[in-house]
Amino acid sequence: MASLTVAFFLEDIGQEAIIPPLFKRVATEEGIGPDDLECSVLHSRGGGSLAAYARFLKDANKSRHANADLLIVGSDGNCKGFATRRDQILKKAEGSTFTEVIAAVPDPHVER
Repeated sequence: MASLTVAFFLEDIGQEAIIPPLFKRVATEEGIGPDDLECSVLHSRGGGSLAAYARFLKDANKSRHANADLLIVGSDGNCKGFATRRDQILKKAEGSTFTEVIAAVPDPHVER
């Protein structure tokens, strides 16, 4: 059984191709083996990540079905920049069912 469950809420397939493998690599380097991780991508399509993320959090709070030790949220910095986008992600997570949230913010965007 995995000792760490990680959920990814990502903006698009570009982020899906990069962020989960990068996280798994860092976890391995920190001594967390693949058998100790359970990773799932909850969303990675359609852009509009902040609006979709807010809807997701609202639904997760209602149903309490989204269960993960860690939520990693990917949203491109675009014209907002890293700090602004990170703060937006973390502010939306306040009061959610997720106690640990990491903002993954490629700036300006992951394709670049």
